[in-house]
Amino acid sequence: MLSIHVRINDQHGKPTPVRVRFTGPDGVAYTPAHRAAEFPTGRGEVIGGHLRLAGEVWHTMEGTCEIRLPASVPIRVQATKGPEYQPLDQTVTLGTGQMALRFTISRWADESASGWISGDNRVHGLSPHDAALDGAAEGLGIVQLLARVEEVHSIAAGRTFSVPVNMGAFSGQQPARETHGTCVAVNTLNQHPLLGTVGLLHAHRPVYPLSFGGSDASDDWSISAWCDQCHRKRGLTVWVNAFEAVAGIRGGEALIACILGKMDALEVGAARKTPLLPWCYRLWNAGYFLPLIGGSGHEANSVPLGSPRTYARIPTGEADPLTSWAEAIRSRQVYVTNGPLLRLQQTPVQATAQPASLSASSAMSQNASSSMSQEVSPAVSQDVSQIEASAASIVPFERLELVHNGIVIASVEASAQDGRWTAVACWPVPRESVGWYAVRCLGGIGHPLHQQPTFAHSAPVLLDKPLHDPISCEALRKLVQQTRDWLATHGQFAESRRRQEHLDRCDEALARLPTPPQNDENSSGVTPRS
Repeated sequence: MLSIHVRINDQHGKPTPVRVRFTGPDGVAYTPAHRAAEFPTGRGEVIGGHLRLAGEVWHTMEGTCEIRLPASVPIRVQATKGPEYQPLDQTVTLGTGQMALRFTISRWADESASGWISGDNRVHGLSPHDAALDGAAEGLGIVQLLARVEEVHSIAAGRTFSVPVNMGAFSGQQPARETHGTCVAVNTLNQHPLLGTVGLLHAHRPVYPLSFGGSDASDDWSISAWCDQCHRKRGLTVWVNAFEAVAGIRGGEALIACILGKMDALEVGAARKTPLLPWCYRLWNAGYFLPLIGGSGHEANSVPLGSPRTYARIPTGEADPLTSWAEAIRSRQVYVTNGPLLRLQQTPVQATAQPASLSASSAMSQNASSSMSQEVSPAVSQDVSQIEASAASIVPFERLELVHNGIVIASVEASAQDGRWTAVACWPVPRESVGWYAVRCLGGIGHPLHQQPTFAHSAPVLLDKPLHDPISCEALRKLVQQTRDWLATHGQFAESRRRQEHLDRCDEALARLPTPPQNDENSSGVTPRS
C-alpha cells in the first residue's frame, strides 16, 4: 500500500471541495485518512463529511487528502460537485514509489455568471464548519442550517429530553461560516406537531418558542404569530412539508398563514408522502403565488445537501448576498431543481425570437450560463407575446413543459448529446390573460445515485390578473374548515381568548376563499395536475 497525496483542482488550477470515492477492481472502497470507512447513517448520528447513497460510500474532501492505495492495480477515482460541474470519473494505476495524484473537475455551466446563486434552505444537525465544507462540495453558495428542538434519549438518565440543537450558533442575517464560496447562516425551524412547520430564515433575532403544542402542551401560540415576528425582524417565512397530512389534518394553520399573506415560500423536499404540485397549483389558482424553493432536509449521512436546491437571482457584485438571496425568493426570482438548470424569458411582439423548431443542441452550444439570461419580473406587460424557455442538465430528464393554471398546455422532449440533456422551446403566451404560467422539467430516476426523479420548476409568472378558480378555492376552504374544526374541538388552550384568536384567523381565511356560486357559467373548472 502506498501513501498518496491527492489533489482535485477546479478549472483555475486551485484545490476545490468535492465529494469523492476511490474503489479498486474488486469493488473495495478506500478511505481518505481524515474520514471513517464505516459510519452511521441514522437521523442525527454524527452527521457531516460522509455519505452512503445507493449502497456506495462517498467522502467530502477540501480539495486535498491523504489516502493509502495499492500499487499496480487500477483504481477508479470519482468526484462530484453539484449540477454545474462535469463529474470526474477516471481510472489510474499507481506505479511503485508514486506519491501523488492530480485531477481536475471543471464546470460545464456557471449560473453565478448571470447572478444565479444556489442554496439549500434546510439542513439540520451539522456544525457550521461541516455545513460549509459539505455545501462547497455540492457547489452550493448558501446553506441554511436550521436550529430546532430535537428529542434526545439519554441512556444515563433513562429518559428522553426535548432540547434545542444548534441555537448557540444562531447567526440570522450574518454568516456563521464562509469558506470556498459557500456561506452558512444558522436560523430556526419552528414546529407544531399538527398545525404546521415553518423555516424562519434571515431574521435578525431568533423567534421563540421553537415549538409548541403536543399531547401534554397547550396550543396557545400560533404559526401566524411566528410569521409575524419573523417579518418584523426582516425575515423570510417558508412552509416546510407543505400540505402533508398529519393526524388527518392537511394544511393546518400554515395554510391559513399562506392565505393571510404571512408565508413567503413553499419548500420542495426530497422525501414526501403525497405529491406537492397538485396542492401548490390549487394555491396558485386561488391567487396565492408563493414560489417553490428547495430544501434537502439533510439530517443524516444518507441525504446529500442541495438535492433539491434553490437558485435565486441576485444583483451581480452584491455585498450582502444573504439579504439579496432572501429578497429574490420573496420576489419570486427563483427556481427549484435537483439537477436541470432552467431559463425563462418573455419577449415582446417586435423582438426577434428563436423559432420554435430551434434544436436544443444548437441553442445550447453557447455558454449555458449566458443562454436566456434576461429573466422576467413577476409582473408582465401587455405587449409580451411569447415565452422562451430552456433546460440543461448532466442528469437525464424527459421533457420541458409549459403549465398554465395547473394544466400542461405545451411540452418539448429533451435531447441528449455529449452526456448532457437539453430542451429549448418558444411558446406563445396563453391566450387567456388570466392566472399564471410556469415551466417545469420532469423525468424518471435521472440521477442513479440519488434515486430521485429529475425535477425542476420555475416560480409562477402572473398574467393580467389572478384566476381565483372556484374549484381550487373550495378545495382550500375544506382544508381551512378542517383545521378550524380541530381547533374548536381538540385544541388545548390555557386561555380561551387564544382559541378564539385561532378561530378568528380561520374565519378570515375562509372569507378570502368564497364559496363558488351555484351553476356559475364563468367557473373555470380547472383541475390541477401533477
